[in-house]
Amino acid sequence: MRTTSLLAQLNRLLLYVGLGAALAGGTIAWVAWEGVLDAHAERIADEAQAHYRQKLAEAREERLRAARRLRADLEFLRLGALPPRQRHTRLTAFFTNQGEYQYFNGLLLVGPDGLPFFALGCQALLQEGLDRTQSAIDGLPELLLQGLCQDASQVYAITHTPLWLGAEGHGTAVYATALDHGWLKRLARRMDTVYLVADGRIVASSRGEEGLQHALDLTPPRPRPGGHLQVTLPLSLDGDAEGPLLVVRRPFEPLLATPELLFILSALVLLLLTLVWLGLGPRLLGIARRIDDLAAGALGFMNHFRRDAQWSRRLAQATAKQDEVGLLAQALDRLMAESELRQQEQAAYQQTLELLEEVVLELDAAGRLQRVSRAWRALAGGTEDGVGRPLPELLHPEDATVLRELITSLAQGQKDQATARVRMQPSGGPERWLELRLARSPPGDCLRGVARDITQHYLQERRITHMALHDALTDLPNRMLLEDRLKMAMRLAQRSEHKVALGFVDLDHFKHVNDSLGHKTGDALLVAFAQRLRTTLRSGDTLARWGGDEFVLLLPDMPNLVAIREVADKLRAVAEVPLRVEETEFNVTFSAGIAVFPDDSEDADVLLAHADRAMFHGKAQGRNTVQLYCDMMHKDAGRKDIYI
Repeated sequence: MRTTSLLAQLNRLLLYVGLGAALAGGTIAWVAWEGVLDAHAERIADEAQAHYRQKLAEAREERLRAARRLRADLEFLRLGALPPRQRHTRLTAFFTNQGEYQYFNGLLLVGPDGLPFFALGCQALLQEGLDRTQSAIDGLPELLLQGLCQDASQVYAITHTPLWLGAEGHGTAVYATALDHGWLKRLARRMDTVYLVADGRIVASSRGEEGLQHALDLTPPRPRPGGHLQVTLPLSLDGDAEGPLLVVRRPFEPLLATPELLFILSALVLLLLTLVWLGLGPRLLGIARRIDDLAAGALGFMNHFRRDAQWSRRLAQATAKQDEVGLLAQALDRLMAESELRQQEQAAYQQTLELLEEVVLELDAAGRLQRVSRAWRALAGGTEDGVGRPLPELLHPEDATVLRELITSLAQGQKDQATARVRMQPSGGPERWLELRLARSPPGDCLRGVARDITQHYLQERRITHMALHDALTDLPNRMLLEDRLKMAMRLAQRSEHKVALGFVDLDHFKHVNDSLGHKTGDALLVAFAQRLRTTLRSGDTLARWGGDEFVLLLPDMPNLVAIREVADKLRAVAEVPLRVEETEFNVTFSAGIAVFPDDSEDADVLLAHADRAMFHGKAQGRNTVQLYCDMMHKDAGRKDIYI
């Protein structure tokens, strides 16, 4: 792969940095200038809005004062208290001769009943406003728009005050003031042009009819040098943005010309770049040479994984100064030394792993083999190492499911370590049992573990467990296993409301066989009898050897007492067929007693005692019989035995 020297990269980098800094500086200067312009324009716009809001408030207050003076004159002359015919004549004469009326363009006097009784000027406009409200005078809008013709309209400011009408009570005087060119001219400041806009059209202008000929965009343009600043505010002091608007435009002049500003900022950027180059250029080139020596030493070690004199000399040049590069070179030299030591240790560990019989393996999060030691081939019985294959696929199907769940829990961080026993079927060999010990390796993308062949150990454990729970002669369950199964059968019977039968079986006159034919023949007879008796029972029943010639029957999940009696009849039939042992036939009889859970007792020891009593009761009745404990309770002799 072609590489470029660090010095060449640094020269190009400095050039690119210079160009980028100049471009960034110009951009920042332009953005800053735009921000200054926007801030200056916003400041002027805020000042204009505050000024014209104050002017509108003053004009409104002036209209209200004029309306109050006119109301005072009307009430003083008691014109509203005159009879209707005289009142109209006197009011007409009053407004014709009084100059206060000239301040308003329209007047409407309304009685207490809400009906107008006198009007001057724009009567239709005021009447329309009253009809529009359909309520009291207080509902009149502050501004009314009247269409004079198709291309023009007029906005009127509405003012109303109460008016005393004598005996009739109080009425209302409604005044209308036209907001025309003259009104806007008095409102505008020097250098400002003020427009009154209603329904998207210019209604009046501070420049008179000349201002109506210009198109006006209500969206304020962005202020720029040589352009103008536009401010829009509602004409109503209540902030009704849907009513008539007041638009103010004035020339916008910035604090500084744009070319002058750009020239100054460009000069500052160039000066800064020159100072940075003179201050950092030589030092950066020196650092680049030392880094080049450092890279050469590191690449040499990476290619050969050992240090030699040439690369050590290059590293020594990199450590000429005690700065970050020098410290990095020293640290790299120590890392190289430790790496050589680790390589030697790893080789020794690898040699040790090859001597172990246990398999050291590594899995990914999906359970695929990534690395295995050499002992895997002997364990798997093949020549391939199995890398890339999922480990669960090499196991017994039942164990594969368990191992997949175990790997998932480790990969998701639910467990850090886990142990499992699984079965493996090597190619061309018998089934083997493995003990897997797996651990999650941070950050959880792989699992590491050890696999050990425990086949012999597992078989020995099974043999010992079997010997601990079974009789050595007949291979039947012993007392310990019988008691465990009895307790389990009783718990299941409580849930299902079924019954459990427990029977004691004792061979009749078995002592005569041992005394006459020997213990060897007696043992063979016991084994043959156990095999025949076991073939009579169900697969879920248990036949256990209690000791000597005594056996115990466990019949779980019996639906009723009738089914237990049927089993008792089958047991009686066993004694009808002779047993053949070593070319000799024996007519073997036995006595049996059966106790039923929960009818006879709900305690295991008591059930065993009841079954034993029932068996002895059967022997007392002449042997070769199967006696139920519940039947014995209804007989006088049985009652006496129980009592004793």
